[in-house]
Amino acid sequence: MVTDGLVFATIRPNNIPPLEKDEARSGEVTVVNVEIKDLRMIVKDVVRKATSGVDLSEAKIIVSGGRGVKSKNGFKPLQELANVVGGAVGASRGACDADYCDYSLQIGQTGKVVPPDLYIACGISGAIQHIAGMSNSKVIVAINKDTEANIFSIANYGTVGDLFEVVPLLIEEFKSVAVY
Repeated sequence: MVTDGLVFATIRPNNIPPLEKDEARSGEVTVVNVEIKDLRMIVKDVVRKATSGVDLSEAKIIVSGGRGVKSKNGFKPLQELANVVGGAVGASRGACDADYCDYSLQIGQTGKVVPPDLYIACGISGAIQHIAGMSNSKVIVAINKDTEANIFSIANYGTVGDLFEVVPLLIEEFKSVAVY
């Protein structure tokens, strides 16, 4: 608990659930004008890449692809699944480095940290750097051909299989139940 001095704190979006409303708790917000001396950097502009669909950092459902998607076209079924369930598409660094997708989709230690309700990892091995970005997911589903893939060690549910066979089945099943 800080009781004196000025504190500047940041919290990653959606990583801490809000507290239940409690009338006994109270607080005071005070505006403080701070003189900044010896500034080393000036932010002149923030440019955000425009994306269509659900924002990755706000998504309740994320369908993510790794090197196992094999190409840019390999992300098409993942995008379709994300569209069907009202989610967003993410990627591992490996998929981004292989130029299968844009770095704006990268989830992990050097990408975005996301805490969705459902994270579907398709063709992702589960490198520790990637896990650092998605391990706060409530439910993790892994789809991978490699039975020894590290992603299975943190997944709530796993399917050993070819994502290009499993994802179309998921798409059809979600379309048939329409519960999203």
